Amino acid sequence: MVCSGILFTHHRIESMMIGNEFNIGEGSVLGDLPILGIHQIVINKQAVKTYTPYGNQKSYYLPTGMQGPMVTLTCSVDDIEPWEDVYTNDYLTIKEFGYPTYNRTLEVGSDWWVDTITDDAKMGYIKEGNIRYGLTLELYKRTVG
Repeated sequence: MVCSGILFTHHRIESMMIGNEFNIGEGSVLGDLPILGIHQIVINKQAVKTYTPYGNQKSYYLPTGMQGPMVTLTCSVDDIEPWEDVYTNDYLTIKEFGYPTYNRTLEVGSDWWVDTITDDAKMGYIKEGNIRYGLTLELYKRTVG
C-alpha cells in the first residue's frame, strides 16, 4: 500500500548522564505518526572540511569527509497532537512513501534522525474541523543501529 504522503514510525532512545557516565537506554517505539502531506523535498549532501586562513586574506579548505544526506521536508498535517511529541534526536522509520521519484534516498524501512522540527498553525487552514499545521522537518540518515 502506498500512501499519499509519508507515514513514519516514531522511535525514541532515552539518554542521560549518571554521575560522570553517559548511558544510552533501550530504544522505544512510540507508534505511527499521522501521514505528512509533502509540499517540497530537498536533499542536501555537503562536504565536511577544515578551514585554515593565512596571509593576504587567503585561505584554504581541507576536505575531511562528507555529511549527508540531509533531507528537508516542507509539509503539512491536519492533526498535530501526535507530532507535538516528536523532538530533536528522536528517529523516524519510513513505513509508507507515496513519492517514488525519491525512493532511492527516502526508501521504505530507512531510519532518519530528527535534526530540527518546526510547526506552526496558519490562520484559515481548517479541514474537517481540524487545524492544518505546517511543518518543516530536517532529517539526517541514521546509519548506525
